[in-house]
Amino acid sequence: MKPVGKLSTHTEVIMNVWQSPQISRYLDLQNNYVTGRIVNLKTQMAAYFLEKKRPEKKFLTTHPEKDIIIEYPFLIQKTPVHDS
Repeated sequence: MKPVGKLSTHTEVIMNVWQSPQISRYLDLQNNYVTGRIVNLKTQMAAYFLEKKRPEKKFLTTHPEKDIIIEYPFLIQKTPVHDS
């Protein structure tokens, strides 16, 4: 667990994965995985994870429990903008 915002790029997350240099010899973590995090809104602590990219997967923010969100903070999400 790390404070929200402690890791600010996909590369920083990869570098914090145990044995990432060895794993990266077999898996392209930089290009074939996205960074996600599970955030506890009460404590503002986050568990970061890497998830394999898949064409059918939409990496959207979800709110599975009252004080928990799962998000993919380093993806550029294209959302429609509505003028009010």
